[in-house]
Amino acid sequence: MNVSSNTPDGSGTIVRPMPPRVLGHIRGGPGPLVVIVGGLHGNEPDGVQAATALIDLLQGSDIPCAGTILALSGNRPALERGIRFSGRDLNRTWTHAGIERLGEEGDTHLEDREMRELLMEFDQALDGHDGPAYLIDLHSTSAEGAPFAIMGPRCHAEGLGTGVPLPAVRGLQERLDGALTSWFDEVHGPAMVVEGGKSCTPQTVTNHLDALWLLLAHVGVLDKSLPQIAAAAADLAAHGSELPASFQLAHVHHSAPGEGFTMGRRNGRRYHTFDAIRKGEVLGNDSNGPVVSPVDGWIVMPLYQEGEEGFFIVTEG
Repeated sequence: MNVSSNTPDGSGTIVRPMPPRVLGHIRGGPGPLVVIVGGLHGNEPDGVQAATALIDLLQGSDIPCAGTILALSGNRPALERGIRFSGRDLNRTWTHAGIERLGEEGDTHLEDREMRELLMEFDQALDGHDGPAYLIDLHSTSAEGAPFAIMGPRCHAEGLGTGVPLPAVRGLQERLDGALTSWFDEVHGPAMVVEGGKSCTPQTVTNHLDALWLLLAHVGVLDKSLPQIAAAAADLAAHGSELPASFQLAHVHHSAPGEGFTMGRRNGRRYHTFDAIRKGEVLGNDSNGPVVSPVDGWIVMPLYQEGEEGFFIVTEG
């Protein structure tokens, strides 16, 4: 999928070729199952590109795989139009109630069909699989900034994050109601989000690809002695080297409908992920007035697009 060839449609959104649901499926024999998902948000195509590149590289080589890799695209209609979602956020629907509703009601949004198809792919991949299963969910952000990983309790407990030299944010996954990784982490196995950087940039695709090489080696699907592994580790280590290795979520600013939240700027520049901020600093505005930081820390994923969370603040820990 070539981002540079996008053309706008009549609504001003971006039109891309709709990717296939299954970007690639490599069956390498006994071993772990690693499911890679890119593009749960349609304005984040970088993960789809990285997963496709990985599959193409592996299928075009004689690199052995000790396990199974399944790469999936997420919200295909939204990816085609370059919008975050059509009717509902596909990364806020993965609750037990939401899954049960799919079996009881007809599709009310395009995302219902997308969720149903993803569930079918998960079920088919996991049916009869008797080894460990992992999920890697690839995302990107509307702001500049260093790549990082989001880890839930199971992912942290089993050390999945130690395979990539990225700052790790804990506590954030649990605050996102209906996130895919929360559901997979609870039901099937450790799941990690890799936030690769600013959306629709070549560097973010590279960051995602580097993270995939390292995570696949970490769980034993790929040989750690491969030259691609060392190169990927060196690439990622160059990002955010001045940052702490681990962060804990301290605050979420929820942008309620009707409040008209607008993310601010500092000295005329948009905030970047991992900008250091001070308690009392004005970070944006809404209908109630200035929105200030309640604590010292680092800002993560400042919102310069549509979304429910205006920003996150993390502290070292």
